[in-house]
Amino acid sequence: TIGTARDSLVCTAPPQPSPRVVVVDLKDNRGVSVLRIASTATFEYFQQTSIVRMTPTFGPLRPVPPAKNTITVTGSYFPRNGKYNCRFGDCLALTARRLDEATIVCDMPTLARGSPLPISVSSDSQTFSEEGGREGLFTAYEVTSISPRCASEEGVAIATVSGRYLIDNLDATRTPDLYTCSFGRGSTRFYS
Repeated sequence: TIGTARDSLVCTAPPQPSPRVVVVDLKDNRGVSVLRIASTATFEYFQQTSIVRMTPTFGPLRPVPPAKNTITVTGSYFPRNGKYNCRFGDCLALTARRLDEATIVCDMPTLARGSPLPISVSSDSQTFSEEGGREGLFTAYEVTSISPRCASEEGVAIATVSGRYLIDNLDATRTPDLYTCSFGRGSTRFYS
C-alpha cells in the first residue's frame, strides 16, 4: 500500500520460521524484481521479547519533580537496531532506551490513579511481549488522605496516611516497618 510520506510504500512482513536477517526486494505487479536494496534494506526477524525481571516493581503515582518512575526491564532479547517501547497497562512509556541486548529502561507515563499495572515490552514498537505475571507487574501507589491534617506543635498526634497500593504483603520491600513519615525535619516510623 502507499505510505503516508511521499514516495513511500507500506509492506507487511510475512512470518518466518526462525529469527534471521533478510534482504528486502521490491517487485512490480507482475512479481518481477525492480530493485534489490541489498545494502540499505535489511530486515531483522527476532525472537519475541519477554520480561525476566523488572526493578523497581513499585513507585509513587506522581513522583516529586524532577524525579520520575523509571523501571529497568531485563528480558530475553533487545536487538541493537530496535525501536523500543514499554507499555504500562494500556499506556505507552514516555521514553524507552536500550542499555544492552537484555536490558531496556522505561519512564512511566502520567496515570490517573494508583494501581497494579501489567508491563509489556517491545523491540519494534508494534509487537509487545506477553504480560509476565508478577515479574512483569509495576504498582503505582498513591496517597489519598492524611488524618488528622493538623496538630499542636508538641507533635503528639498520630497521623494516619491512607492510599491505594501502599502496602504489599507479598513484596518484602513494601512492608509497613520499612516506611517513615517525614513532618518537616522530623521523621517517625509507621505504626502497624
